[in-house]
Order: sequence, then structure tokens, then C-alpha cells
Amino acid sequence: METVVKVLTDILSFLRFMWVDRKYRVEFTLFSGPSVNQIKADCNEITFLNTGTCNVVIQNVFVLAPGSPLAINGNKNEIDTTVYRFFFQGAGTQKLLIARKFYV
Repeated sequence: METVVKVLTDILSFLRFMWVDRKYRVEFTLFSGPSVNQIKADCNEITFLNTGTCNVVIQNVFVLAPGSPLAINGNKNEIDTTVYRFFFQGAGTQKLLIARKFYV
């Protein structure tokens, strides 16, 4: 009987965790320079904003034009574990602002 009660208690705790609003914090990181950079997401949402004057290539596929954002949003309680690689393409100011939403 104790085992059944423990299992039910664990299930209720898990369900409460899934449906209760969670607190979070947002972290901003600014990258600049000609080298290939990377950032591990480990967050629920990540947004890239090209604040420079040259293109930024993300994951060797997506070209982010100057002034353009790219937002990747997760569902509630999801964590993105992708390592995003990016580099600056062409001449001009090379700046990329990244905002990440972390659950606390």
C-alpha cells in the first residue's frame, strides 16, 4: 500500500509541475567578430537579432539579414538543447544579439 501511495504522490507532484506557471529569467549575449561562434541553447526560447550591417549565417542554412530576428520558441516546460553555430558573412559591422529564456 505504501508503494501505491508513493507512486500516486509522485504522479501528482509531476502533474502539478507540468501545469503550474513557472518563473523564468532572460539572458542577453552580444557576439561580434569574424570567427565562427556557437552557443548552447539549454533554454525554452532563443531569439537571434542581427544588430550589425552584414548577414549572419545560422547552422550553415539560415541567413539572417541586418536588422532581422529569428525566434525559436518551445512549448511549456520544453528545453531546447541545440548547439547553434553561426558566422558573419561579408563586410560590415558584425554583431548578433541573442536572448534566451531560462526556467528558474
